[in-house]
Amino acid sequence: MSDQPTLPGYRIERLLGRGGMAAVYLATQLSLGRVVALKVLDLRTMCSASEQQRFLREAQALAEVHHPNVVTVHDVTAEQGLCCMAMEYLPAGSLTERLARGLRIEDALSIIARVGSALSAAHAHGIVHRDVKPDNVLLRDDSTPVLTDFGIAQRHDAEGGRITEQGILLGTPAYMSPEQIEGKRVDARSDLYSLGAMFFELLVGETPFAGGGSQDQFLGHLTRPVPRLPERLSYLQPVIDRSLAKRAEHRYLDVDQMLKDLGSRLLSEPKQWSAESPGSPTERLRSMGFPSGIDRPLTEHPTVEMQRPVVANMLKQLGAAALVACLLVLCA
Repeated sequence: MSDQPTLPGYRIERLLGRGGMAAVYLATQLSLGRVVALKVLDLRTMCSASEQQRFLREAQALAEVHHPNVVTVHDVTAEQGLCCMAMEYLPAGSLTERLARGLRIEDALSIIARVGSALSAAHAHGIVHRDVKPDNVLLRDDSTPVLTDFGIAQRHDAEGGRITEQGILLGTPAYMSPEQIEGKRVDARSDLYSLGAMFFELLVGETPFAGGGSQDQFLGHLTRPVPRLPERLSYLQPVIDRSLAKRAEHRYLDVDQMLKDLGSRLLSEPKQWSAESPGSPTERLRSMGFPSGIDRPLTEHPTVEMQRPVVANMLKQLGAAALVACLLVLCA
């Protein structure tokens, strides 16, 4: 087609999709005969400096993180007014499409374990993804999720550390952490919150604060209690509660800690999740992508949201005691 770019070394086959700042084409890398997904940013259009920086930042981030569940970058070039990134082509579609067809509980758990492992690898390089969601998880095959689209990724030690550009909030409302919504500095625990929101969706079929527009979802993330899982999944509620804590310091320390806690809860409820398959529950967890060293559930550390009823009762008791003391003094 006439609107397709012409790039030395590549034969463009067809358009795969178009986003806010770039288009992705199915292409063949002629030197190797390799099929690739070619992400193209046209610098000749009204492309802002921040969009160019985001494109290059994505390429740099992906070049640093080597993990089986992170998309592989083959080449980055700048030719004829175009910035191009050649990535592995993932033909099995997105997690959003897979979710629409329905997921078994074991499939959902494996996806969270493998995407969580990919995030952990990115965090080890100081990279915060900032847009974890099913649309940004593609499938290499029916059972292998791959984290993609690091377009708004940021190093958590970067100067400023804010997530707005020229007054525009970056991210996806259904999955954004409270600190991301408020434009504050974010770190790996913000990705952990988004992973928790995606986990909730994989389990029940909708995001934690679904049902309204963006503003309503923002309000949900900022002020509303964490929604409840169905009774049959109640043993996973503590993982959802801690992942979606409003304040980052009340979440897990990192994704690995979340996955170990999740795995330990699965070991305590094997009949609730394990499909008929060979091997012990521990071996099954490893085959699903969970980290090693999983034993028993972590000691519970209730968040502030969980502690509020206790604090309120204490205040009531103190108030009553103070009133009794005053009456005793007056009657003395």
